[in-house]
Amino acid sequence: MSPIEHRSFRWIDDVYRCRLTTAGRALLWAMVVSGVMLLGGLVPPLVLCFCFCFSALVVAGLMGLGFRPRVRLRRHLSAFPSHGDVFRYRVTVENTGRVPLRHLVVEERSLPAELRPSGEPPVIAELGPGESADVTLALRCTARGAYRLPALQAASTFPTGVFKAATPQALADRVLVYPKF
Repeated sequence: MSPIEHRSFRWIDDVYRCRLTTAGRALLWAMVVSGVMLLGGLVPPLVLCFCFCFSALVVAGLMGLGFRPRVRLRRHLSAFPSHGDVFRYRVTVENTGRVPLRHLVVEERSLPAELRPSGEPPVIAELGPGESADVTLALRCTARGAYRLPALQAASTFPTGVFKAATPQALADRVLVYPKF
C-alpha cells in the first residue's frame, strides 16, 4: 500500500500542493530545515532564517485572503481514459466578481489515490470581470475503476506569489477509467 492511499497523507498532499506555490514550498522547507538545525542550539543565522521563512509564509497567507477569486468553474469531460493514460479535459473559468483576477491557478482538489495530477496546473495571467477562459487539466490514471472528482479550485497567487488564496467549489463529476487494452 503506497503512502498516498492513506487519507491523512492525501490530505497533507492536497494542502501542500493546492495552498503553496513553488516559492512557498521552498520557504516551507527552508523553515523546516532551519528549525531542525536549531535543535542543536541557538545560532543567530538559523534563528533569522527560521523567523524570516515563518513570517513570510504567515504574511503571504494573510495578504492572500483579500484576493480570493470569485469564479464559476465547469468541467467538460469528453472521453474516458484507460489505465496508465494521462486524461486531459477542459475546464471553463468565469469571473463572477467585479474586479480583474490575476495569476489564477486552476486545479483539482481531494483527488482519489488512483488519479494524480500530471504536470503543473495551468495559470491564467488575467481574467476581467464577466470574462471566461478555458484551461486544460491533466490527470494520470494509475488504476482502473469509477472515480469521483469531488472539487475544483481556482486560486490566485497575487500579490505575493507564495500562497494560493483559493475558493474550492464542490463539483461532483465521475470518471470511468477503463482497463488497458
